[in-house]
Amino acid sequence: ISVLCVLLVCMTLFTIAASAGSSSNSNWPILSVDSPKNSTTKLYTLAIQEMLFRARIADMDRDGKYDQDTADCVKDFQKKNSVRPYDGIVGPKTWIAFFKKAVLKETMSGDDVRLLQTLLRKLVNKNLKVTGYFGTDTKAAVEKFQKANGLKVDGKVGEKTWSKLFDLCNLYN
Repeated sequence: ISVLCVLLVCMTLFTIAASAGSSSNSNWPILSVDSPKNSTTKLYTLAIQEMLFRARIADMDRDGKYDQDTADCVKDFQKKNSVRPYDGIVGPKTWIAFFKKAVLKETMSGDDVRLLQTLLRKLVNKNLKVTGYFGTDTKAAVEKFQKANGLKVDGKVGEKTWSKLFDLCNLYN
């Protein structure tokens, strides 16, 4: 009976640990060559392609298509940043690695800013314009989001702000 109890306790602890580890980014989008071909995938893919460009991985066509070229560039990024597995799929670990490299701030522009604005529009300000330019309105929305979520209020979007945005909003849902 004691072996059975120990086994049951171990299984329970493992289940609790596994669910605790995945809960913070279980809502995050996972992108691959098999992702649905729709406007949401295109938005995420454009941001990924912009982040790959900013990380100096590839000067690729930023066309919003998660094709084999994009997957190969993601694999290169994963290898250069020790994000395993090196599979070309963008899941939570790869997003976090991107977020460490892609700190957005006022006056920047690009498709990663467009993704940021889309998330902020859904979570903070329905009237925020999605322009791809990080101006004063975007900065104000970022600061409002940071304050509401107990983050450092600096108007910059780094790993912690990106992670909280992704925790709270998956555009596929």
